Amino acid sequence: MNKTCPILPHHTSAIRTNVMTLVEQHFPNHFGDLLPLHYAVTQEHAFRAFDSFIEPRLQTFGDYQDAMAQGTP
Repeated sequence: MNKTCPILPHHTSAIRTNVMTLVEQHFPNHFGDLLPLHYAVTQEHAFRAFDSFIEPRLQTFGDYQDAMAQGTP
């Protein structure tokens, strides 16, 4: 990833915190990690993430979209 374009932070809300707590309570053996959550959960954050992708990242997207670590299937 282009080091000049960090992942946008998405601010925590009470609803998001409550949902994540419910997931931990009801699905303690879920796969993956809840944190850090790098996905937009509001329309405002989705538009910000889209804008931050289109301008600085889209031109080099093809260089990284199918990247794999050496020695992995």
